[in-house]
Amino acid sequence: MSEVSTLIEQLMESKVLIKTLRNEISGLIKFQNELQRDYDAVHEMLVERQNDLTKVTEQLLETENKCKSLNNPMSERKDVILERDEDLFLLSEDKKSLELKVTQLELEIEELKAQVKYTDRDNLVSSAIVQTDLTSSTKMVQTDNIPISLENQPSVYSDPSKDVKLNILYDPKNFHPNIEQEHIHQIWATSTPKEEESPNSTFLSVENDALSGGVAAELNVIVDLIYFFNGSMHAKC
Repeated sequence: MSEVSTLIEQLMESKVLIKTLRNEISGLIKFQNELQRDYDAVHEMLVERQNDLTKVTEQLLETENKCKSLNNPMSERKDVILERDEDLFLLSEDKKSLELKVTQLELEIEELKAQVKYTDRDNLVSSAIVQTDLTSSTKMVQTDNIPISLENQPSVYSDPSKDVKLNILYDPKNFHPNIEQEHIHQIWATSTPKEEESPNSTFLSVENDALSGGVAAELNVIVDLIYFFNGSMHAKC
């Protein structure tokens, strides 16, 4: 009886152990199923990521190809830009050299202007001297060739006031550089003798014409001297 009870107890313990093991096995099976589901989900995600990676890789390859296709024009444009930079550098150097040349030419122009100015003054002075000599010689010829006796005839030479006026005009001390043209016309007008009506008007007109020629020559000399002294005073200033 003791052996039977012992066997029964072992049987009961074995049944309890079997039940416990079955429960553990069922729990493990459930856990395995859950793991399988998780694995399947992760595998699906991995496949999706692989597909995305493939797509991204393809896009990357396309982008690289586009970059390679754009690299040649960019390199060409870079070469053009470098050439333009070199041209700009050369142009800047040429500009600097041209600016120096322009400065030198401006200085030369100023020097030439000064030379031309002094040359014009010298030409004016020389022309005034030549005209004075010519008018003086012309006056001497005209006064020497007058066929009529000028004695006892009214003329500018017999008028003391006009002699004084002409002597004052001939004096270089009385010349002023600011003398105006209208003063010259006044001198001409006051220095020209007027004709008087008389029975011998024809004879007097001939004499007055001869005298007016001499006076005109003298006035030309006066005008030339005025211009000469004006030029001399301006040159000194």
